Amino acid sequence: MTTTPITALRALRVHYRQPLVLTALLGVALVLGISGPFHTLIAFPLLPRLAYWATVVVLTYGAGYFISRLTHPRVQPLPAPLRIAATAFAIACAVTLILLLLNTAVGLAPKTPQEITSGFLAVLTICLVIESIGTVAHLTTPAPARLPAILDRLPPEKRGDLIALSVRDHYVDVITTRGRALLLMRLSDAIREAAGTPGLQIHRSHWVALDQISSVRRTGETATLTLPDRTELPVSRAGLKAMEDAGLLHARAGS
Repeated sequence: MTTTPITALRALRVHYRQPLVLTALLGVALVLGISGPFHTLIAFPLLPRLAYWATVVVLTYGAGYFISRLTHPRVQPLPAPLRIAATAFAIACAVTLILLLLNTAVGLAPKTPQEITSGFLAVLTICLVIESIGTVAHLTTPAPARLPAILDRLPPEKRGDLIALSVRDHYVDVITTRGRALLLMRLSDAIREAAGTPGLQIHRSHWVALDQISSVRRTGETATLTLPDRTELPVSRAGLKAMEDAGLLHARAGS
């Protein structure tokens, strides 16, 4: 889906509200304002210098975020090097324009075309480095695991790791690490929507997540399974065989 300027602006507004982003921008502005690079140490007293760099940091970061949101969906079909180059060039153009306008307003406008070109190339180099790092990080970061679909049916405050599914009349009692909820559905459908969480149907009325089995107490051809909250569930003969086939019974029994 192509991002429009309106949606990019909305995303930027939300992004700026994140405490971590604001803290990082403030930190960068303070460092630059105190150190005074690019002749600003001589050009401005401390407070105007801090204000100048705070403005530069907020505007250029915002421009970079806005342009990247617009550009990334459009250059996605391109090979990675071309994606990096196209996005970095677009951001560098926007950032350079902002710096030219701001520096002109405070009396630091470049005096020759060579200075403008040099400034643009410096900005472009920084953008290329940042885009390259971001692309490599994206390519090497594994995709987040998809949550079981059944969790989408639960209230947000109860969407924890699945523990068990149990039949209650015409409902399924969904037990998670953050509580439990009743859903009007068949157990077979609930088990299908629990895909992604390794588990076993231990009884015609019960399914459990394998990593939530605290202990198993065997009694003849059946057994009783205990969950972390000390809830006990019956294990049928078929469920017992499924646990044996999975190599779980001996490892858990009596533990």
